[in-house]
Amino acid sequence: MLYLGLRSSPAYLATLAEIRERAADAHLLSVIGGFAFLHALSPGARSLTLADGDPEALAHWGLARTLLLAADSLGDFVSLLTGWESSGDASRPERFLVRPVDHSRRLGDLLAPEARALYSRSYGGLAIEPERALGRLGGATVKLLGFDLSPDTFCWGFGTGALRDAASFAGLQALLRRLPQHTVHARFEDLDYGRLPLGPGERTIFLASNCESPLFTRGDAILHRVLATAHGELRYVSWHRDLRVGDLARPAPMAESVLARQPPFAAQVLRLAGDGPLPGPLAGVHAARTHHSLAEVVALTEYGAPLLVIDGGRPRPVLRLVARLAPSFKRVVWLPQRRCPAWRLPARLRASYDTAESAASRLWSFSLRGLRAGELPPA
Repeated sequence: MLYLGLRSSPAYLATLAEIRERAADAHLLSVIGGFAFLHALSPGARSLTLADGDPEALAHWGLARTLLLAADSLGDFVSLLTGWESSGDASRPERFLVRPVDHSRRLGDLLAPEARALYSRSYGGLAIEPERALGRLGGATVKLLGFDLSPDTFCWGFGTGALRDAASFAGLQALLRRLPQHTVHARFEDLDYGRLPLGPGERTIFLASNCESPLFTRGDAILHRVLATAHGELRYVSWHRDLRVGDLARPAPMAESVLARQPPFAAQVLRLAGDGPLPGPLAGVHAARTHHSLAEVVALTEYGAPLLVIDGGRPRPVLRLVARLAPSFKRVVWLPQRRCPAWRLPARLRASYDTAESAASRLWSFSLRGLRAGELPPA
């Protein structure tokens, strides 16, 4: 099993770079995950708190941190992970790994027995293909250079971000040695964000990665827990969102719909009003996938899919469904069987979505709150 390995969206990685380069004066709270948080550490960081519901993640981070801080250079870190000497030239994958190196004595001196066994099951178990700068472990592929979101592919990101060059790596080591650090074994939907060791009332950046995905949690549970317990200024950053929680303390304003035209691309469609042609306001929608029951949609594990169109249905069950789906779809468009007054919208739904109604067409639009610019599908 490997934990080191970026599988983050390009937009999320760009946000981490922005946090790192702006040297924000803030406490950093992050999931351990694939250690993407390393690329967000900046000289302005005041502390680092890492949380994860997987107890093995804490052990894997302990191992990676030990290797990172023991390395004499960026190339030496590559060598400790792979067992190969590195040229350090990230522009030439075929020459990035030069020759094998035996680190057994060094690792024996550096690592406790438990960590040494973990190393053998992870980095030490890699079958290296030096001409391609990649390794294989079981069914997983590790790419030392470049970025690839293919299934079971983990990217180590050498030559980018905090691992860009010798100076960046030395800065990362200095930060990890300086920063007060805390680890928490807990799920993010269970944390009390007002009681974390972050400094009461101070600025916090929370790197949630894809933990809000329905693969891990349901119904925007993490965001709602943050809203219920956080104090002070907290910036919430996930694969698709980047928002200040203080901005969500107030309900999103109701506005005349931005739905000036039908969705111009394929969508998933939930048919609750029969299987005939879609009614006028939805006539331009191409159903890439059709569902016929609320239960069928509840079972979906999409995360950040562009659009769900709902045709028909009674307000109460449909609105409960929309609230429960967040953040499966970036936008949900609903044509109710009858007009649904704004006061009927559940509070959980209003916290997860910006909402709008078209008086002319009766269409409702629910757009995930805090989506990055360019991520929202056109209406």
